[in-house]
Amino acid sequence: MSSVSYVWRLGTAFVIPAVCACFVSVVVCRLRPGWPRLIASLPVFAFNFCAPSIFDERTQLISNLLLNLCFVWLCNFKVFALCLDRGALCRKLSPLQFYTIYVAPVTPRDELEDGKAEAIKRVKSAGTLGDHGGGAGELVLRFFAKTAILIVSVFILSDYAERIPRLALEYLYAVSLYAFLGFAMDGPASLVTSLIGLQIAPHFNKPFLAESLTSFWGKRWNLTISNCLRGPVYDPIYEGQWVNTHKPHKGGSLMRRFLGMSACFVVSGLMHELIYW
Repeated sequence: MSSVSYVWRLGTAFVIPAVCACFVSVVVCRLRPGWPRLIASLPVFAFNFCAPSIFDERTQLISNLLLNLCFVWLCNFKVFALCLDRGALCRKLSPLQFYTIYVAPVTPRDELEDGKAEAIKRVKSAGTLGDHGGGAGELVLRFFAKTAILIVSVFILSDYAERIPRLALEYLYAVSLYAFLGFAMDGPASLVTSLIGLQIAPHFNKPFLAESLTSFWGKRWNLTISNCLRGPVYDPIYEGQWVNTHKPHKGGSLMRRFLGMSACFVVSGLMHELIYW
């Protein structure tokens, strides 16, 4: 792979996921939710786990990390949620919308259906999935602002890290991570909003204003991951059923809610270890 140009690698990173998205849309979605969909999706899971190897982790680290985030984590969990008849891929989407939601690090907003009480209840219970992440112009401004912050942070860390006090350095690392994730998510989100007409749920909600760890992790930091974990991890535990039956339910107990949140933290930790391993 060392002799393959970056352009060819980039093309592969777009074309093969398009084939996978077509397979999921045409084949997997037609099967019964549960084991039939899960078994049919195994080749897709396998490709997603191998996708980061398209880029060299030593010389093309940023591209490798982005594919780890998009495919190893987000794509796999979106497809897994689909297997359980949950998540964004279960919606009625055009082929372009389906591919974009499948491959991009974005979560479409859970839109309200006018005049339906059940829809109101569903959106309110969906947490940040019911919030609007902003229009295309606002997302573009965020993208450029966070890109500028990222460039400045990398410059400071590259040339002056040894002169910065330890505590200030830790804060700078946190700001750099925030800017990098915003760079990776706000750009695709602006294209999704402007080109295919889907409203996007927010990626972050001003995490620097968090007043507690609960507020920081649950309502403000990296909401794309939180929303991704909700369908295949939290909701099945909270509802007590893996496959969504689309029947009204009273909701789980406080213990189920605690177990669901704990499971999300465990799965998130394992995925972080897998990506950076």
